[in-house]
Amino acid sequence: MKLLVFTFSPVQGFIEKSRKLRDFFNSSLILSYITKKLIEKLKEDPDVEIIYPAIKEHDSEKLLMNYPNRLVAKFEKDKNYCEELKNQFSKIWEEIYTYIADKIKIPESVKATFKSHNKHYFTYFCEIQEEVDREEWMTELKVNEETLKKFKINQENPYGFTYDLLERKLGARKTFRPYYGRVDENKKVHGCTLCGERPALDLNWEELRKNLPPYHLDDSERLCGVCLTKRFFHFYLKEKEGIKDLAKFHSTRHFALAPLIKKVEKDKLSEEEKEILREILSMYTNNQINDGNLKELIYNNIDELTYKRVKALVRKRLDKIPDKDKEVRLKEFEKKFKNSYFSILMADGDEMGKWLGLKPEKRKVELTENFHKKFSEALFKFAQKITKIEDNICLKFVYLGGDDVLAVAHPSVILKAAKIIRKRFSEILKKELKPSNIKEDPTMSAGLVIAHEKENLAFVLEHLRTAERRAKNEGRNRLCISVIPHNSYPRELVLKWDNLENFIKLIEYFKSEKLSSRIPYYLRKELEIFIINEESVVNMKDIALSVIKRILKRQISKNQNDKKLNEYEYYSLITQIEDLINERIKETGSLKNALEYVLNTFYIARFIANMEGLKHENIPV
Repeated sequence: MKLLVFTFSPVQGFIEKSRKLRDFFNSSLILSYITKKLIEKLKEDPDVEIIYPAIKEHDSEKLLMNYPNRLVAKFEKDKNYCEELKNQFSKIWEEIYTYIADKIKIPESVKATFKSHNKHYFTYFCEIQEEVDREEWMTELKVNEETLKKFKINQENPYGFTYDLLERKLGARKTFRPYYGRVDENKKVHGCTLCGERPALDLNWEELRKNLPPYHLDDSERLCGVCLTKRFFHFYLKEKEGIKDLAKFHSTRHFALAPLIKKVEKDKLSEEEKEILREILSMYTNNQINDGNLKELIYNNIDELTYKRVKALVRKRLDKIPDKDKEVRLKEFEKKFKNSYFSILMADGDEMGKWLGLKPEKRKVELTENFHKKFSEALFKFAQKITKIEDNICLKFVYLGGDDVLAVAHPSVILKAAKIIRKRFSEILKKELKPSNIKEDPTMSAGLVIAHEKENLAFVLEHLRTAERRAKNEGRNRLCISVIPHNSYPRELVLKWDNLENFIKLIEYFKSEKLSSRIPYYLRKELEIFIINEESVVNMKDIALSVIKRILKRQISKNQNDKKLNEYEYYSLITQIEDLINERIKETGSLKNALEYVLNTFYIARFIANMEGLKHENIPV
């Protein structure tokens, strides 16, 4: 038996260098598509068995997201599959960027530069390891039985030793990165406005823009060869794989205005609402508008449907014909344009390497080929299960490879989606791996960013990565929520998954006006003295708690018809706050940190509550 592992990079850098959601989505799909094609090539050989990833079906857009940027395979014959995979990788990537160069009509004079940008962009790594037993593994690594006992390695099955040695060799291989010099023949050297890593191509950008569909290339954009390939990859998928809907996936505003899009998709706009949208579209686009093409025009020109324009037309109509019922209806419609925020979620399994390590930290059994296969199958079943909550309006997955999840959504549904994703991950892996074979339940950490639709996407993705890292650094099995208000500084909150339900309930209190929207300001004003002058943790904590109780007690109402909190809700909320403060003091030893945490909890809950509410039928409420 021989084991093979193949991977390539960059991955994070490639995805994060995105200016539009189209770049974000396409870059992820490129990585998955290449892995998919490599696996298909390997499967042509009956001697090869794919161990990871365990993809069971073929050719759908959702399944395409399930391919990670690595594969593990087993084979018997003496053949250099690494060389074959490397050649195939180069062939697939060259076919993609050559197709795009021809599709968008890159001039012959610039094609050489375009191809030089792309040719050596990816670096691939491949290792093959022949089967080794315990003794051979010890000889290779120059360790003895005492070392194995020290690290509690009781492995006997050769598969575990072979896989461990394979991963060690791959790690060593990845420390060497080849450098390919690049000579650009451009006389004008302007940096790529998307990645900033390479010079932009010396093109007539105005001419190129005229030949492209709307919103594909902004007026100020000048891109390099790699970023152009990324931007237009959906053309390639449409032509080669028949995936047609990707062209629609292009704007953060589509997620910010998900409530409107949902009404449009279900054809639930009233005639009056349609008239308002027709008027705006006729003023700011050159299209002939009728009921037959209204839906498509709304989708393609959603950036023209601003809150300011809709509000002006609503007010104009209400001034002409005052009507209370009409005013309520139109103002409700107007509110759907007010939200300008979208959200991105990034999640992955905690300590996944330990599940497949020689040291049985997570397992009760040895690392065998069967366990590895079961692990791969469990990850695929998890991805299959959670694709069912996607609806392409409120929530769309960007990537579902292995234990990694990347999704874009409307802020009002993202927390419930995160809760379901984490729950399914633990449940499915536990069931597939069998409780008798594992020492603890699999866990997941996640970062979540809520940002303004006009915020720089690269900046948002940087915060997303930081949020996920913070969730792991604070103990794993947590969710870090980062809110980036427009023209203000970001705020962060790290929650244990067990506390997420209470946080969602706090959001509902603000949304239903049981808590005043001024509460975060009252708390900040009264608690500031404790934050600035932190002295005795125990004494000051009791005083700070009494201040919080006094402020929240004003929200109690004994009248059941009143919107405010009842006594049970008040005491439950106070108990939760007290537990949070005690927990943070225990973890950080700082009352200041604990009070800042409480303030951020209230601020972020109120911020999310102000978003236009939206029910996503596929997510259990």
